[in-house]
Amino acid sequence: MKNTRLVLLVTYCAVVLSSCTQVFVFKLFNNTGSDIVVISYDNQMASKTYSVKVGESANIQYPTRLSIRSSNAQWQYKEIPYVKTYVYVQNGWRFQNIQVENTGIIRILPPGVERAMVTPPPQPTGFPLLP
Repeated sequence: MKNTRLVLLVTYCAVVLSSCTQVFVFKLFNNTGSDIVVISYDNQMASKTYSVKVGESANIQYPTRLSIRSSNAQWQYKEIPYVKTYVYVQNGWRFQNIQVENTGIIRILPPGVERAMVTPPPQPTGFPLLP
């Protein structure tokens, strides 16, 4: 009886954990030359605002729409594509690194990057992303 309960408990936990959806996050690096405000919209168009200082980054939950405002410009983006080969997992969350430039262009960065890149690598299909 004790073994049966243990098996049932383990099975239940496995089903619950495997059915969980991992959170997908863009780690956005600010390479614009000035502080920016990022507004991320989910599928119900609820917004979340992030302030990102120049040279720093913020974790932005996967948006269906994104708005970025700098001191002299504002850029709008529809859904940002994710590229499977650039996705990495950290603390159970899936991440993809992106970098916004002073022209509003968004570039994808490889996993493991800790700060904005002066010379980003060659971009895959779908990037760089224009506002």
